[in-house]
Amino acid sequence: MEEPTTVRSSSRFHNFSRLNTGEQARVVAEFARLDESDRRTLQRLIERRDSPQMQIAPNFTINGKDYFVPMVTEEASVVPAASNGARLVAKSGGFTAGYTGSEMMGNIQITDVKDPMAVAVKLLAYKNLILVHANEASRHIVADDFAVEAVPRDGPGNMIAVNFTFHTADSMGANKINEMLERVGPMIRNVIGDNGRVNAGIMSNSSKNRLVMVGAKVLAEDLGGEEVAEKIARLSEFGSLYPDRAVTENKGIMNGVIGVLTAMDNDTRAEEAAAHKYAWQDGYYRSLSRWMLDNDGNLQGELTIPAQFGVIGGSVGIYIQSRIARRILSRNDVDNFHVGEFACIAGSAGLANNLAALWKIASEGIQAGHMRLFERQKNDLLR
Repeated sequence: MEEPTTVRSSSRFHNFSRLNTGEQARVVAEFARLDESDRRTLQRLIERRDSPQMQIAPNFTINGKDYFVPMVTEEASVVPAASNGARLVAKSGGFTAGYTGSEMMGNIQITDVKDPMAVAVKLLAYKNLILVHANEASRHIVADDFAVEAVPRDGPGNMIAVNFTFHTADSMGANKINEMLERVGPMIRNVIGDNGRVNAGIMSNSSKNRLVMVGAKVLAEDLGGEEVAEKIARLSEFGSLYPDRAVTENKGIMNGVIGVLTAMDNDTRAEEAAAHKYAWQDGYYRSLSRWMLDNDGNLQGELTIPAQFGVIGGSVGIYIQSRIARRILSRNDVDNFHVGEFACIAGSAGLANNLAALWKIASEGIQAGHMRLFERQKNDLLR
């Protein structure tokens, strides 16, 4: 394998987007230790015009580590905004982020239950055997528990959900979870007998225990002064109190998250569904992020978001796009690149885009810059 001649150690790069495509690919290849073949592939991904091209957001520092972050999105302003937000945060030390772990859920629905308590008692008595049977279908994903819950409904008859928890390691896990649930369905049917009907088994995209939490600090002077910082904090408060504002703020967060997930060929619809469900977790829709002023008048930001991500499995690595993205994010150390690190990157991109949007709204307004980038993108594509 041919190695690049130099290795770049920092992701800081002013006006990176103004480089031509060959220079962009060269800079990223130097940083990520890509060989010449991968550098050429990256340049082709940056130059493609039949679908949204891969773009690179520099300036990210996450948990003390620098990243060039690959993103794929049709919207012209998303990647420059992510880079700009990351640059502001990097001045104060970068993002801090943590991942709660790869826990997923799945449900088996039982309908027409005659005696719910009897069904629950019997299923719990056979729990170990049911879990062993499920786990025979997978070497890497583990079903480690389930609970039995009554499902309120208006019509006649009782319904029960058997709610499984799975640990999916570095994968998102959907396909294998569905296989495991379908495998135990007949066994549960035999356990409950004629006391109910096993209707379906399917994974859940609810992700309350698989989260990424990101924090950031931005100095007021880097935003243009305390007045701008205060406007950002008040705008963020608006999103925490008013659902019609919150849904747009969350769209901006997802601009960053989904851009990263698309580059890695992850399931973006699953993440969108999980995120909006989490935003409504207490019965009131709120922004997933919050920016507040600290005692010195600087901004402190935080974001908590479901992390239905994977660095293996599904489509990851099948397409050249995610193979190159994974090498960039891991600096060509794919074997040691795990989903927790990837979750911290995607979450940080979401908070970076959120910060950049709030900053523009609170200062010059968001439309002028957005339309300027849109026109530049359109002219470039039509050339």
